[in-house]
Amino acid sequence: MKGNFAGPPILKDKVRTAIWKMKNGKATGPDNITAEKIKALDEFGINKITELLDEIYETGEIPKDMLLEVNFYCSPKKRWSHRMSTPPYY
Repeated sequence: MKGNFAGPPILKDKVRTAIWKMKNGKATGPDNITAEKIKALDEFGINKITELLDEIYETGEIPKDMLLEVNFYCSPKKRWSHRMSTPPYY
């Protein structure tokens, strides 16, 4: 998906709030980055995340190095958790 998406830029305060709302003590993904590590970012780190998100929003493109490193996993919903360890695939 390419193109310039109309809309306001992503605000640093919104990024900071979203990070603050992350739950501590959760399992990490393959990147091994915990919520606690993200919450420990200084102003420089918050600025870099905001710039990255803004770039993705404006261009509609995720940087290639992120595509190579980021994996998405589906977690089972609570209604499945008592019956199976992985969600069904459709």
